[in-house]
Amino acid sequence: MNTSRRAATYRLSKESRALKRLLAAGVITIALVLGAHQWRTIGGRVPMVFVALWFGSATMVALVFSPDLIRAPAVPRAVPGVAAELWRAKMTEAVCALLPLTLIPLLERHGVNNDPAVWLLDCALIISLCTVPYFTLLARSVLGGVVLSIGAFQALWTCGASALFVLMLKMEKQKTGQMPQHWTFEDFFRPGYRYLFLSLCAVMILGYCPLVLRAGRRRFNRQVLREGHAAV
Repeated sequence: MNTSRRAATYRLSKESRALKRLLAAGVITIALVLGAHQWRTIGGRVPMVFVALWFGSATMVALVFSPDLIRAPAVPRAVPGVAAELWRAKMTEAVCALLPLTLIPLLERHGVNNDPAVWLLDCALIISLCTVPYFTLLARSVLGGVVLSIGAFQALWTCGASALFVLMLKMEKQKTGQMPQHWTFEDFFRPGYRYLFLSLCAVMILGYCPLVLRAGRRRFNRQVLREGHAAV
């Protein structure tokens, strides 16, 4: 009886610490976003806000899927649907944690003349929600999950963006007869080339993210069934 009570107390203590860490990560994320919002130029400010939102949201999702929380009380392996229920509970918790951050684009709306593209900032939340669970379970640590998820996405994004950037330069040369000078990735937002940027976003969000999300769910199910543990 005493052992059971001590175990319950320890579990509640662990949940309390996890909630405090999650709240702290949320507060730090908002602080980073507000700091990035002070950037003077719109070309520097919006990317910095995106980075702050991405790093912060990735950390929050990684905390939700922390291995410490997925290892708590044992459940029978034969109980059907346990892993699926736990996955839904974890994803719901992550969504609720990130929900207030969906309003961040409102900070930049006036600075970009109400350009609807500013809502692409919320893609940072989608990326975190879809990719961080898998990499956190793979690395079995919060830090590893954040680093791997951001690194993998950034590597693919850089390859795709670089290829499209070269294509954009060639297309501009065909129009003007001269190779553009001093162009940067910000030129993806030129009216005639924005579709290239949006196409890359669509491929990554609608292609890469669902694949990693599915892999994360499978890994979560295997881990729950293999270890015979339930997540809170």
